[in-house]
Amino acid sequence: MSFSVILEKAKSYLPHINEARLKNAYNFAKKAHCGQKRLDGHSYFSHPDSVAELLTHFYADEDILIAALLHDVLEDTKCTIKDIERKFGSRIAFLVNGVTKLDKAQYPYNTLARKIESLKKFFKLSKEDLRVILIKLADRLHNMETADCFPAKRRIKFANETFDIYIPIANLLGIWAVKSKLEDFCFKYSKPAQYNKIKDGYQRYQAELKEVEEKTIEIIQNGLKKNKLRAKIEAQKKSIFSYHQELANNEGGNGNLRILCFYIIVSKIQDCYMTLGILHGLFKPKYNKVRDYIAIPKANGYQGIHTTVFGVNGVITEFQIKTSKMHKINEFGILSDIYKISKKNPVKASEIMKEKTKWLYKILEIGDEVSLHENFLKDLKMDIFQNRIFVFTPKGDIIDLPQGATALDFAYIVHADIGNRAVKTKINGTTLPISTQLHTGDTVEIITSKKNRPRLEWLNLVKTADAKHHIKSYFKKESDEECCKAGEKLLEAELMRFYNIKLSKVSGEKIKKALERFKVKNLKQLLIMVGRGEVLPKEIINILFSEKEILAGGIKSLRQFKKKTHALYPVEVVINYKDRVGLFRDIAASISKFRVNIAKVSIKTTGNKLKSTGDTMEIILEIKNFNQLLDIFSAIEQIDGVINIRKK
Repeated sequence: MSFSVILEKAKSYLPHINEARLKNAYNFAKKAHCGQKRLDGHSYFSHPDSVAELLTHFYADEDILIAALLHDVLEDTKCTIKDIERKFGSRIAFLVNGVTKLDKAQYPYNTLARKIESLKKFFKLSKEDLRVILIKLADRLHNMETADCFPAKRRIKFANETFDIYIPIANLLGIWAVKSKLEDFCFKYSKPAQYNKIKDGYQRYQAELKEVEEKTIEIIQNGLKKNKLRAKIEAQKKSIFSYHQELANNEGGNGNLRILCFYIIVSKIQDCYMTLGILHGLFKPKYNKVRDYIAIPKANGYQGIHTTVFGVNGVITEFQIKTSKMHKINEFGILSDIYKISKKNPVKASEIMKEKTKWLYKILEIGDEVSLHENFLKDLKMDIFQNRIFVFTPKGDIIDLPQGATALDFAYIVHADIGNRAVKTKINGTTLPISTQLHTGDTVEIITSKKNRPRLEWLNLVKTADAKHHIKSYFKKESDEECCKAGEKLLEAELMRFYNIKLSKVSGEKIKKALERFKVKNLKQLLIMVGRGEVLPKEIINILFSEKEILAGGIKSLRQFKKKTHALYPVEVVINYKDRVGLFRDIAASISKFRVNIAKVSIKTTGNKLKSTGDTMEIILEIKNFNQLLDIFSAIEQIDGVINIRKK
């Protein structure tokens, strides 16, 4: 890439860019990286050069382009932060520092700690200036584009990290162009054989449906013309990963799902709705497949109307109807328009940026709350980086929550006092337990009682950082003695549930191991931490016992089964329940979501509907690891009719 290429692309949307300043940064970075090579043999400067060029596609401002050129000088050259500040100013120095990892010398023996603390630093500085994230995303995208030269093991590790962290960030910011490209690279590197098979199937069906595609565009153009509407119609080329997901959802799996997708770009919002009506007049719509993201935008700001129809020759055809402004923001994110908005209305630009950083505040809260480094990433994935759902208050206000969130999460989002006093919920008018999972479109009302108070067990029910924070805050006010008693009761219940052992029977050697891990002097201090919600019982169980100790053994009759399923454990679980129509179907469906096989089921009925323990169901599951078992327990507990679940 040459400087003239970057400058030409930048000037197309930044006509008044300071050319001398940009050229100065280009030459400074090129000189700093002089003599350095990448793994593929190219000059190291080809990386920051390419990152800056990538950012011109997202309408990045002058400061972002300069910082992109300089983004690796602190980590890979002798240049210091003072050098950057002196030559390019404090704002550029801030942006460059934001994407620079912590020094290896600070964490010589703990690469995980360095990684997590570097992420926390990155998120903290991103909260102050979201442009830090844009540089990091472009940096990650170019690294993924050139990852073929990495050793296979490193490539897979890099892909997993990208999938866990950077793809969800692109999604939260609504930068679809980056998200879809990163997904494809991750899929390619982590599952190359499957990727190539899906890619071949996708390209094959595209060629087969070329004639249908052309005929569809002709029909739509004629329909719009009759109604005096002007629109741009584009065939959408799906990413290989999104096509793979559709195959999985449709249980095809063999690369032959026949589906076409189109963008229809119009000038005004009212034209979007008129176009929807025209499409439904031309083609038969599929039931329950219309999504109005203009009236109710997605959490990342995405807007548009989606519909799916039976198209030409019966081919399933999807349409996304948007204005040109919506389309630009959907592809490149709201930040691509911020510099224009800022010039016209600085207050509005500031409000948009504040709205876009809400999730960063939640990330920083998680960083302050978690006690173990490995739990930081897990909590990020559970709360912030999961797919989002939208539910309504009784007044019609929209509440955004992570997928899998419960009515209790909703209660704490509304207000801490409502969460603390919650006893039940009304979902779409039906009274249900507060542990009930919510779904997009639900209208949720919380029933409270002045006498009610939080329970530590709620920490296992909630998904959001807000809910966990408020529950923990409540118990931090309790005395040490009360917290110690509560912690002991909770830990012992979990020990009995997963390992069938009392706390007093756990060996001193195992207890010592847990004390060392959580840096406390005695068991009482550890139990107080449990009682305050600072440490979850499952974290302690994971330290006290190996995964094999928890999951293996106890099913002598299934030795042959175990030999056949090398990486799986046959785990027998006991569910106490109050019978109702469809209960087993709901339990089986919940388990299948985790792609876990049910090896055996036996049911023991009491015939006594008044018995508090209800009937008993024993199920043998083929479990991969302890965390998978925990997730299944959590999901089954939230099913209406289930009293409790434990490992036999």
